[in-house]
Amino acid sequence: MRGEALMLLGDIRLELGQLDRALTHHTAAVEIMRAHLGAARSPNADDLFALAATQGSLGITYMMMGRHADAEAALLAALEVFEKRVGDPFNIAIAMAILGELAFRRGDYVGALARTQGAVQSFEQLSAEESALTPRLTHCRILMARGDYAEAQACLLETRASAERLRFYGVAVQAMTDLAELHLRAGKPQDAEMLAFGAVDLLGGSLAHLADGEGAAAREHRLRTYQLPIRVALAQDDAEACAEALDEARAGAFLESFGGRRVLSEIALPADLHRRLRAAEEDEKEAWAARRRAEGTGVPRVREAGDRLKAARASSDAIHESMQRTAKHGADLVYPRAAALSLVQAELAPHEALVVYGLLEERSIALIITSEKATIARLGPEREILAACEALHASKSMYVDASKAPALANQLIAPLNLPAAVTRVLISPDGALAYVPFSLLMPEREIAYVPSGTAYLALRAQKDLRGKEIVAFGDPDYSRHKGTERPALYRGPLEGSFLRLKSSGDEARENGTVSFTREQATEANVRAAVKPTRKRPRLRSLLLAGHGFANTENPQLSCIVLAPSGDDDGILLAREVMSMEIPADLVVLSACESVRGRVVRAEGLQGLAQAFLFAGSPRVLATLWKVDDPAAREFVRVFYGHWNPKTGTPKGAATALRLTQAHMRQHKDFHAPDHWSGWVLWGLPD
Repeated sequence: MRGEALMLLGDIRLELGQLDRALTHHTAAVEIMRAHLGAARSPNADDLFALAATQGSLGITYMMMGRHADAEAALLAALEVFEKRVGDPFNIAIAMAILGELAFRRGDYVGALARTQGAVQSFEQLSAEESALTPRLTHCRILMARGDYAEAQACLLETRASAERLRFYGVAVQAMTDLAELHLRAGKPQDAEMLAFGAVDLLGGSLAHLADGEGAAAREHRLRTYQLPIRVALAQDDAEACAEALDEARAGAFLESFGGRRVLSEIALPADLHRRLRAAEEDEKEAWAARRRAEGTGVPRVREAGDRLKAARASSDAIHESMQRTAKHGADLVYPRAAALSLVQAELAPHEALVVYGLLEERSIALIITSEKATIARLGPEREILAACEALHASKSMYVDASKAPALANQLIAPLNLPAAVTRVLISPDGALAYVPFSLLMPEREIAYVPSGTAYLALRAQKDLRGKEIVAFGDPDYSRHKGTERPALYRGPLEGSFLRLKSSGDEARENGTVSFTREQATEANVRAAVKPTRKRPRLRSLLLAGHGFANTENPQLSCIVLAPSGDDDGILLAREVMSMEIPADLVVLSACESVRGRVVRAEGLQGLAQAFLFAGSPRVLATLWKVDDPAAREFVRVFYGHWNPKTGTPKGAATALRLTQAHMRQHKDFHAPDHWSGWVLWGLPD
């Protein structure tokens, strides 16, 4: 039992892309199972099957790590057990398919073709047409690699048709992506464009078609699918197509980083519709599991299971149609679509530019959008840009090394050729660029970060709304956390008591129209404060000053720590924020690393700041790294003095941020970039 448990743990780690930990679990499981079988007088078939399956998982782990020789040894050992001792034709075919993929990765095209052809034939003989799709796709890619483009195209067309007929849309997306790649290589960018955008559109399909937890391998395939339209647009020097491609990639970030479509649909859709959707999904998953169990048991049972699967899918389709008719807003959140470039341009002022970055392996790009035109700037390779980013944060004594900023600016800013008339830059970062303090690279310009052009367009709908009160929370009573039991989920940075942040209480009292400190700085009071009423439909600002923790693996669990009360544990999670309605002109997160979250290549960043944007605030001021308590108090005081002065005309948020950073640069105690450049504005700049 322990060996099987370790195998399952290893499979989970493999699915999450945690290869080192998967290897540890799979290796230990194989050793335990071998020892058990060696001690048994007559090993039973179940124990042999478990060993072979674990050896197969170990082989896949080795293959994903690039350890091809070790992978081959493990997979051949699994195949031998399946062939000679278990006699399981279905798993023999699976092992053959994986060995074919391995041979392809090693460049052994002859061996790869033989393995994949054998696997496809075996699956077809077992009436397991769905299982034959993946080795078929590998077979097509082998033909592409050999330069047999005509055969590869015919193979991909057939594979795509089969995948769509069987509703295996992940395979269909990959086949379309490969077809687009073929057309691009053949010098037919227009044909490639149609397929590439079709693949992206299919990738963003319905809840039932793509699972929530897609895993590391699926994310790798999706990245390639999202990047191909960008490459096609570059080949045609088509800024409009490039904008659409970049925005489509950003649109998927909520789905990936906040728990997939299931979590987002729970928040965005009416309760009854969400329940029906969940029931339909569960029915389809169970029908699919029954179809898999029927494989190898005879044609009648396979057909019976197949009929059940078709019926479940029809029910799911009906739910999706109902969702589009009755809950369009929620459907738009769950299935986001890129806005037209012209609509984004119409919302940009003459002094503004939106810069959308895209990190590509060969040559990264930046799309510069102004009210008048859109242009594409070619940047360096992804590895060079990321190396410059790492150098900026490489110092052990400070969070940012300002001496490295000019080198990074040469990579990211100089190629933009921004005219002097552009005094405000909206940054839509890709991947690790979300952690770059662009105010350090462009101190003379106002900077704001936006998830995408489409998201900026949506936020602009709130540009004229204005609240009155600033509700501030600070210096929570952390002594109440002592001895409090917490779920294992929160162990690690949240274990034990928290240091008091006394200055954060002064911060709340100095800036808040209403302030809550010590035992009053609770989750319950936050919820009550942001709840709209007839007399106070909207807040001017919500200030949360306290300890913050970022969860880079699961951003739903990023949090602000408040004082516990009643049933509330005092841990305000990003997921809880997303389920709230927060009509506030600005949210200020004066907490450590309140911007940090999960970085998804080609899609951007998701964390606490994005959760507050989702909850209804069009602007969030937050931090890239740990903040000094007295420095944060000074920063927030000066910022609010510009943005919401007691007398005089208020400045826009981006202007107030630039002026505050200029003030801090001249401060005798807080002039170091660590104290000011890590503060960033997400959302509307004014």
